[in-house]
Amino acid sequence: MEDTDAALAATEEAVRRFHDPSPGAMVRVAAAPCSPFSVSPRLMRETADLARGLGVRMHTHLAETREEVAYCRKALGCTPAEYAEDLGWLGPDVWLAHCVHLDEAAVRRFAAGMFSAAVTAADRSVSRSVMAATNCLVSASLGFFSATCRNVCSAPAMRADSCAPYPENWPS
Repeated sequence: MEDTDAALAATEEAVRRFHDPSPGAMVRVAAAPCSPFSVSPRLMRETADLARGLGVRMHTHLAETREEVAYCRKALGCTPAEYAEDLGWLGPDVWLAHCVHLDEAAVRRFAAGMFSAAVTAADRSVSRSVMAATNCLVSASLGFFSATCRNVCSAPAMRADSCAPYPENWPS
């Protein structure tokens, strides 16, 4: 595992060396630890501080599986979205991958924060959940929402009113 200080220094170096903030730029650097559960809380918090100080966006994976939600509740006493918020990882400068397993409070929090999410799944077994999550987030007016399902968008669209309660009503 990479040392936290070394990871932060390498991120800062990459931003300073390669990031182009101009409109239409072809190269933009973002600070992107894999997920809040695969790195230390310190790295997540300090990455957020660094990214905001340098004026770059942040990216991580969140609420990808039911197991992640169960782990977070058991080990941390909160949902993945609550943990991300505690780490400073919600805001207009953040985009999140997955977000398939969010509860109603998280959807409201995400919509209020006006940040973006790319709802993704890698296999057909969760494609209906992805489509339901997509519709729930869009109906909650999530800003700059992007749905990318990688060959699994064969599930029929869900009506916005089928989103409650979350996520128990999402088809699997």
